[in-house]
Amino acid sequence: MIPVLAFSLMSNSGGKSGAFSGSPGDGGTSCTSCHSGGSFGANVTITHDVPATGYELNTTYNITVVGSSSASSNGFQMTAEKNSDNAKIGTLIAGSNSRLVNGNANITHTNTTNSSWAFQWKSPTTDQGSVTFYAVLNAANGNGATSGIKWLRVILERLAL
Repeated sequence: MIPVLAFSLMSNSGGKSGAFSGSPGDGGTSCTSCHSGGSFGANVTITHDVPATGYELNTTYNITVVGSSSASSNGFQMTAEKNSDNAKIGTLIAGSNSRLVNGNANITHTNTTNSSWAFQWKSPTTDQGSVTFYAVLNAANGNGATSGIKWLRVILERLAL
């Protein structure tokens, strides 16, 4: 199994409710249809403690998303999906400056003044095969409009069980 972490950029000051991670299970929907523009030198770093050998069953893992840019606002939304059918997999657990949305299937930011979000993902109790984490992140000018958003995509692959 190979879990893939796929990350882009999106915007909403209190975190977008609903399914906007850009994942196949979310219909590929993100905020890119509404937001455009911006040039903020945006970069994103995603860290987690899932072993290179893959997730263990019924185990809680730490995930941190960090954005760096010259933008005044940043945010994200993420979900985890089974590769075989894009069904939501595992349990997301909100941390500081994050909240669950979309029936607890997605996680998002609670404000845009932070550029780092730490939260957890609990793996399923039975083998569900490989998982992909999809996240959309923003670097925005903070004008409250749909213009001035910088989009960035980073893909990180790790081996799993």
